[in-house]
Amino acid sequence: MQFRRIHTVDEALDALIEWGEDGWVMAGGTDLMLQSQRGEVRPGCLLHIGGVEGLRDVGAAARLSIGPLVTHRQLTTDPDIRRWHPALASAAGTVGGWQTQAVGTVGGNVCNASPAADTLAPLLVADAHGRPTGRIRQILSCGLIKLLYQNT
Repeated sequence: MQFRRIHTVDEALDALIEWGEDGWVMAGGTDLMLQSQRGEVRPGCLLHIGGVEGLRDVGAAARLSIGPLVTHRQLTTDPDIRRWHPALASAAGTVGGWQTQAVGTVGGNVCNASPAADTLAPLLVADAHGRPTGRIRQILSCGLIKLLYQNT
């Protein structure tokens, strides 16, 4: 298995094209590492996006904006999320232990489509949507989760 540190969104998208199904995006990696250890997944290359600028941002303009690399800990402590989306802040506080909350991301929690994805219900109730950026298509909608552990 190879490991590549990704620095920009465009670099991540290029790497995904290059690696195809063998390229796995990783930020916190809390689920991916366990799945790999159990032999459930065998990535050819881990594409670490944890350092990509702007993906860890929380913004409260006309609508609340949560980047995919925002950690569960950030969700539980951000004043805007606690004020406007207390169910999301509370759900994020139930994800694993403090170690998982410190590195696990909302993007990973959503994209893994696990039945234990604590943040999914409050995001769906709040009518959360992914915002396309550049070459990225919308990823978060009610259609994201078809069956347990399957996503679109």
